[in-house]
Amino acid sequence: MTFQWDGFLDLADTLLKQASALATQASETASSQGPSEALLRTTVSRSYYAAYHLTRAYVEAAGRGAPPSENSHTWVWSQLWRQEEKTIRENGFGLRNLRNAADYELGCPNPTEGGKPATWLRSAEYSILTARRIQSLLQRRSPTSLKR
Repeated sequence: MTFQWDGFLDLADTLLKQASALATQASETASSQGPSEALLRTTVSRSYYAAYHLTRAYVEAAGRGAPPSENSHTWVWSQLWRQEEKTIRENGFGLRNLRNAADYELGCPNPTEGGKPATWLRSAEYSILTARRIQSLLQRRSPTSLKR
């Protein structure tokens, strides 16, 4: 059985609820370090990977090939070059930047969205909404319509 990548979105929803509950119990802010920040960063990461793998599957099904072993993420989002795919591509690259901050910028107490400061709570919510938007846009398109 093939792994269902949209399961990562369900997990992200669960993690967001857990983080909110922890923040309420501990009376901590969503941008402070602690268990809720770890959950929120993981929410961003899982949301991104759901969107990435769903998009990768559509790109491969469209016959555009499989991504190279290096720079595979850039390659996948760049395959969405048609005008009608622009929203998916832009959302994907934006979500990737947010995921990079969540996974690699550990000294970053607050991420940025569109160059503006944000909280991890807001970024986690945004990442889920963006991944669901990508999922919805992909579902409206048949893989054959992605072919050159």
